[in-house]
Amino acid sequence: MKNKKKKKPTMEILYEKKREEEEKARIEGEAMIKAKKEGREKAEAQRKSTRDKMFKSTRYGQPVMKYRIEHLLETIQGSVGGIGSSCSSLPTAA
Repeated sequence: MKNKKKKKPTMEILYEKKREEEEKARIEGEAMIKAKKEGREKAEAQRKSTRDKMFKSTRYGQPVMKYRIEHLLETIQGSVGGIGSSCSSLPTAA
């Protein structure tokens, strides 16, 4: 009779642990999905902003060069930054 009483709480404990683990996994999954969604929204907003700037034109119909030059500068700095870190061991002229 005592054994039956002991088994029941252990099954309940195991069930509760399993439920807690499943709940924790579900919450972590939701957090990952939310983070990905926020990242996508941020990237989309940035692309939209860049696109709007690139399509701006002057009153004469010419493209506004300020935004295009800024974009080129950012692109060049990004590519140089990536190269500079890998070439840090190269000798420089002093």
